[in-house]
Amino acid sequence: MFRPFLSLLLLILTQICGGRHSLSYSECIRLERWATDGGAGGPNGGQSSVAKVVSVREGYPAYLHCPQPKRQRRKELKAAWTRLSDEALLAVGTSTFTLDPRFQVSKPRKNESDWVLILKRPGPRDQGCYLCEMNTEPTSTLVPTYLKVSIDTEVEEGHTRTTAVEGIGKMHRLNTYLQTSIEGDLLLLNCTVEGETGGELPLEVQWTRDGRPIDIFGRGRYSTSRHVSNNGAAVLFSLRMRAVSPEDSGLYACDGHRLVRSAQTINLVPPPHSSAVGRSPTVPNFVTFCRLSLCTLSWLFVATFFQIFRE
Repeated sequence: MFRPFLSLLLLILTQICGGRHSLSYSECIRLERWATDGGAGGPNGGQSSVAKVVSVREGYPAYLHCPQPKRQRRKELKAAWTRLSDEALLAVGTSTFTLDPRFQVSKPRKNESDWVLILKRPGPRDQGCYLCEMNTEPTSTLVPTYLKVSIDTEVEEGHTRTTAVEGIGKMHRLNTYLQTSIEGDLLLLNCTVEGETGGELPLEVQWTRDGRPIDIFGRGRYSTSRHVSNNGAAVLFSLRMRAVSPEDSGLYACDGHRLVRSAQTINLVPPPHSSAVGRSPTVPNFVTFCRLSLCTLSWLFVATFFQIFRE
């Protein structure tokens, strides 16, 4: 039920925009429509509170939210995601319809009301307008989001070359603290982000090893969690890695938008053989004892039998 409406909408956009689909920010936002208030406003029936622009750095995950209207929040509601630049239907519900493995959908959970389209490792080509459509009544709900991807650029200041990201230097950066622990073959990384009471805290962090993003959605080895402190002044991000080996050694760090990078070097070594050697002698000693006992009993039996035979 999503596809026909989206196709018609994209056809209209093609005629209006002269055959191009790369909408500007203002064109993208004008597509918004909510079924709860006749076509204007947001999920609360008034001025929309949805974040219309999602700004990320190249290579960092992008989270595009699509909140369900409160008056029609029910299990039957599904969200369909479309990328308007090429009219690609990316996902319906939790099912993806693209061969690009970077896209993933998170459905609303117990205490949450948002469908979330997750784009891993976005690049400049991913920048543009994304449209979420929900099957509300009497008309469907449209939530447009404009994804902006910033690129690290080299800037020369006298004889010094520094790396800067647009807008980062003008914003207050939050401190992070990384702690690590190893239990058997489980590696636990805890990244604490400190903010101000009542201030805005990040929704996610970027985990890296040796400067490269960790694909926490792949191989089934990873699990993550997020916990906000009682006073709302700090948030704890945890990353659990299972079945670690010496190959997983490296410089681990947590980073993100407006965050100060925190890193630790982790050296994973195989279990020492000494512990195994220390336990192994108990087995041979026991076996040797049993063999000696059986041997002694056998000789006693032979001697007794020989004595009886002589009598």
